Amino acid sequence: MGIQVIAYTGLQKQFPESEKETNALRAAMYVNEDPNLAALTPHPAWPERADYLSAGIYRFDEYVHNRLGPDGDFFASFLAVLSAKFLKRPYNEAFAEFQPGPFAELVNFRYVGNGLLFGPQTAAKLAQDFKDHAEQAAKEAAKEGAYFHQTFVKLGDMFTWASEAGGAVAFSNGI
Repeated sequence: MGIQVIAYTGLQKQFPESEKETNALRAAMYVNEDPNLAALTPHPAWPERADYLSAGIYRFDEYVHNRLGPDGDFFASFLAVLSAKFLKRPYNEAFAEFQPGPFAELVNFRYVGNGLLFGPQTAAKLAQDFKDHAEQAAKEAAKEGAYFHQTFVKLGDMFTWASEAGGAVAFSNGI
């Protein structure tokens, strides 16, 4: 199913006053009665990547959805190239130990299921990384193939769009 990526704009956390209201929001979200609701949960190991957004139901203005590759292996190969070419570190090393640099938050944020969430400030930092390295990525496309460049462009656009409108970017395993 691939890695699913959704960029949201205009996030506003909903604060239901009772369990009944919470259940009504969840029901409206899951039956698509209100298509502008999303359940967002930061990964517990990396709350700073979500800029400390708390878990909950959020109303959003707009969203963009993309699927990156047929499975997680394709996305892992993309992250490996980002790590080697831009962080100048092997992927497994960059994942094991965070060190600041271009795309470090993305490379060090392995796709382990739902809850992979980048908040507005981290999205803005990553959007700038994509912008700053777009020319080099285009050159790498000749060696790395179309998937690398297409994924680079898609993610750059999603992080930029979300960061310009106070949004967030969420990843999942296509669940």
